[in-house]
Formats: sequence, C-alpha cells, structure tokens
Amino acid sequence: MKTLGPETPGTAVPLDAQLSQLPVSSHLTAGQGFRVALLGVSLAVLAPLVGCGVVQNVGAPVVSEAAISGKLHGGQQPVAGALVQLIAPGTTGYGVAGSVITFTTSGPDGSFTLPRPYTCPTDSGLVYILATGGDAGAGLNTAIAEAAIVGRCSDLTASTFVNISEVTTVAAAYALAPFATVTGTATIGTSATNLQGLYNAAGPANNLASVASGFAHATGDFPGIVLPTAEINTLADILAACINQGTVNVATGTCATLFTAATPPLGTAPADTFAAAIDIALHPGNHTATLFGLVTAAAPFQPTLPTTPADFSVALGFNGGGITLGGGTIGVAIDAAGNAWITTGVANANVHSLTEISPAGVYLSGATVAASTGFDSSVLSGPIGLSIDQSGAIYVANNGQNNVLKFNSDASLNSTITAASLSGPNGIATDANGNVWVANFTSTINRVTEITKAGTEATQSPFATGNGGVDIAAGPLAIWETDYASNEVSRIDLSSFAVNNINIGGSSGGIAIDHANNAWVAVTGNGNVYEISNTGAILSPFGGFVYPNGSVQNITVDGLGNIFAGGYLSDTSMGGLVEFSNSGVLLSPDNGFYGSNVIPVTPQPAEGIHIDGSGNVWIAGSNGGTALPNYVAEVIGIAAPVVTPRSVAVTNNTLGTRP
Repeated sequence: MKTLGPETPGTAVPLDAQLSQLPVSSHLTAGQGFRVALLGVSLAVLAPLVGCGVVQNVGAPVVSEAAISGKLHGGQQPVAGALVQLIAPGTTGYGVAGSVITFTTSGPDGSFTLPRPYTCPTDSGLVYILATGGDAGAGLNTAIAEAAIVGRCSDLTASTFVNISEVTTVAAAYALAPFATVTGTATIGTSATNLQGLYNAAGPANNLASVASGFAHATGDFPGIVLPTAEINTLADILAACINQGTVNVATGTCATLFTAATPPLGTAPADTFAAAIDIALHPGNHTATLFGLVTAAAPFQPTLPTTPADFSVALGFNGGGITLGGGTIGVAIDAAGNAWITTGVANANVHSLTEISPAGVYLSGATVAASTGFDSSVLSGPIGLSIDQSGAIYVANNGQNNVLKFNSDASLNSTITAASLSGPNGIATDANGNVWVANFTSTINRVTEITKAGTEATQSPFATGNGGVDIAAGPLAIWETDYASNEVSRIDLSSFAVNNINIGGSSGGIAIDHANNAWVAVTGNGNVYEISNTGAILSPFGGFVYPNGSVQNITVDGLGNIFAGGYLSDTSMGGLVEFSNSGVLLSPDNGFYGSNVIPVTPQPAEGIHIDGSGNVWIAGSNGGTALPNYVAEVIGIAAPVVTPRSVAVTNNTLGTRP
C-alpha cells in the first residue's frame, strides 16, 4: 500500500498555540498532541444525510454546551490519567493536522467528561476523540493511543457517551487511513474539496464498531450486511497486547513487536497504537503472522480468527436490497454523495435489480434481504454495466432487452433508450459532454454505440471495434473499449472519431484510465495487467504486469494513480484484490489482498469495481466464494479517494487524482 502525505504542509495548524494549552501531565510530544482520531457518527445521524447529495460539513463556527462523557478501556481494564481530546481533522490537505477543540484527563476508572463550552470549527463535518498516554494497569504507557468516531461537532449532545477501546480504534483507523499521514504518530486531514468523503468515512467505522458499547458489531446488528467481527476483534487484541503490556498475562516488549511488524516498507515505525493501526490498514499484507502472534491466550475481545489470516484487509459484505445469492452482481458505480449503485440479474433470470447503498451501509433501494427488492426490477432485464452522469442520472446497460435505461438520481425511471446498433449492451461509460458510450457484446460488426444526452444514437455511431465488447472507459481524449474474442483493445479518438484497434494477445476484461490518459487493462486471457499509452503504445513489459497466482477480471485507478484489480486465485474459488503502483510494481501479496479465513474481501470473480471518495473499494462479483455469503464487498480504507461520479473526473481531467 501507500503512505499518504500532506498536500500543503505549510497550512497545518500551528502546534505551539495548541500545545501551550495542554496540561503538563499530558505526557505528549508536539506530534502526539495532534494525532487526529476518528469521528463519531451514528447510523441514525448519518443515514438520512448521505443519500441526498448534500455536502454536510460546511458552516460557521458553533459554540456548543454539549458535555460529552465516556470511558477509556485497555482491553477490559480502565486507562487512567490519559489525555482525552476532541479533535477536528485538518481541512487544507490530506494528512494535514487538525485542531484540538477541548480536552480533559481520564479518571482512575477511565471515565472522562469533556469540558464546555467549546467552539466547533468552520467546515468540521467530523470530530473524533483521541486518548493518549495513561496507565492501563502496569504504569504510564506513552504508546497508548485510542480513538473513536463521535459525529459532527454541532450534533453532539449532553447524552453523547463514548466507550473508547481498541475495537473503536481499529474501526476508526481503517475508515480514516486514506486521510492519514503517519510519521511515528498520525495526523488526519482532507482537502477543502473532499469534506464529503471524510464525513462519509464514518459510515463504515460505525458498521464495524459501536462507540456506545466499545465492542465490534456482530451478525444480526445490521440485516443485509456481513460483518468481519472476528477479524476486528483480532486486530483489537493485537493493539491490546501493547496497551496492556506488563499486566497479568501480557508480556513486556509487545509494543516493540507491534511497531516493528506494522512498519511500512521503506517507512517509519509507528510510535503508538493508533498510528500502528493505520499502518496496518494501509499495508494489510505486512508481517501478518507476527501481528497475529500478539493475540494472547486470554485475549480481551472475542471471538477471534481461529488461524492466521492471509492479510488484514477488512471488508463489509452486502447481500440485501435486491442483492441476492441467486442473482449475481455485475456493475458498480459511486455517485456524488458517495452512494454505491449495483446491478444484479445475470445469473438468475428471475432476479433483476438496481441497488443503492449509502456510505453508512443503509439500503436506499428497499428492504434489506428480499430478493424481489431493489429499484425498478420490473423494467430491468439482465442489467450489467452502469454509469452516472454529471447531473446524477444513472444509465444501465439492460442486456436482456438490448436497450439502455436512464434513471433519475432518485432511481425513478426517466426513459428507455433504444438504438439500432445496440446488441447485448455490456459495459457503459459517460464522457465529458454527458454522452453515453456502450460496449456491445453480441454485435458482430459495429460494437460500440454512442448515445447523446438527448437519448438518441449519435450520427457518427456505431464504431467498428473488437469482437465481443466487454468494458468501456471514457477519458478526456478518447474512449477505450475491451473485447472478449479478438484479443484487442480499441481506442476511439474523441476529436476525429478514428478507431485504433490494438492487439494485446489475450481476451480482456475491465479497463480504466489514469491521470496521464494511459489505459490499464485487465487481460483475462493471461491473467495480467497491461498499460497502454494514449497513442496506443504498450507501456507494460511483454506479457503485462504479472499477478502471480491468479487472473484479473476488472480494474480501476485510485486517487494516487495506483491500480486495483479484482482477481481470482488459480487454485481456489476465492477472489483477491490486486494492487499495482502506477509504474507496475505489485503492491499486494502474490494472492492479492485475500482477507481473513472467515470473511474474504473479494467476491469471485470481481465483475465490477469502483473506489469512492473515502478510499473504500467496492467490488461486485457474479457468483461469490464458498465462505463469503454475499456478492458485494466494500474493502475499507485500502485506496486513495477518487472524484465521484467518474464522469465528473472525466470532465475536470481529475481521473487518478484525489478530490
């Protein structure tokens, strides 16, 4: 994985002014005083907001009288004498330090109440509590750093009670890792143009852990969501081995082991448990066995993973709202509010649906489990690809009826689009002008159709590309299409409409465009990834960039230009999430990020893949793995945030960059 650095370090909040207000007993260094902890958002607060497309975190400073209280735990033991801070993340760049709003010290029983009044800063959509230092039973431990997401500052009340634990710390670290810089300690911030993405990051954290109880959510807490409870507990127990080092049943020296194992390749060792959790989230395949070995026989959080996981990538699974084991999910796209849209319906002729899931994990498309739910199942017939235009309209390639369905942003049907050249519409993309491009799978002559914003076929359409159109991607300069049968990738120039068919020696699946306008192709024929320049030159080595132990199906580019591909292993039915750097270096393990033995992170094969504005990777799969009872996975905090919807990135030439 990667370490995300601040965009504008010079604009960080001055430390001296803040630290001069901290008590001498805080035991904090300047860097520790500004570790940004995580922001607490309840589903009740977040769910009604994230579906409406409104940026929630802009406003004037607000003076609050809310007296927030809670308890701080190390395992099941209280942490006394810790500095407890309410912090707002930075808003002038990724990884830029935030500001301390108010602070106190935990009592002998770990309890605390933050003093009031305090001022909630402008543009603070999320605040979080960070507790550092203190005594968990074996004397002062400066390696302690625990966090919990508590919500939007202006929404906090006198009844807000927070149990801060290793579990809430893990949930917060994974959710906010894409916004973090770790240099011993951690700072968290976002750009002024991605406040929504930071706010939305609280949703997955809330699904993973309850700040009210301090424990991981378990099966049944959220119908239609498969929760990685045992993995979250295992990660919490790993942190607890450091926080409780020197107490009964916990050896001394465990912090040193944790920090060494969590150190990123060519990176700096973390200096506290919150920073270590962020490093693990960003580098989940790093020293997995050593980390797992820190779980003690009397680990405080149960149940745990029974054996060492392949890696510590963490995912939520979804199997409600029209997503069903009898269907098969194919397409996935993210809208401006961060909602995920998924198509279901290829594997089972009786299941056709369009599902919408909010960043909080709330199904906005109907009941959570019934196979018949989802938007407009009556008009869908084998829906495959989908694309969201600049206005928020959703276009679905309706394969079974050879048409394209246009839905309004509220999922009401706008129109049914037909065109003479549509034949088995498969992949679909929107260009900078709002025109829709479709890859036709069953056409034998003209395999790409262009549809104007007015809903009619463009005069220059169709285009003669390879045989068996699979996926299509729009860039600022060209449209790129992959095919299944001709071993070709096609480039359609947007200025001349000339078609260049490029032979890559194998059947291709997904395709994505980076910020340099290079195309990245998942070549299912040989299981590797190809990079092609905007002029049609193959930039990758002969045979492509290699995924050693499997094959790739679909592909996307994150906000730092790294490549994520949904893959499946050669010797198993399970899938893996493969990551390459923009120069083609494999960043994931040879199997890809495969997850725990209990909840793997990737359906197999990964038919659709998309990254949201919070850095979560959404994957739709057509038949699922034997141990994963869902067809959609949200891999938490593993990528850099991207501009959504993708059509806006095409329009603004911000593909492959952070918002």
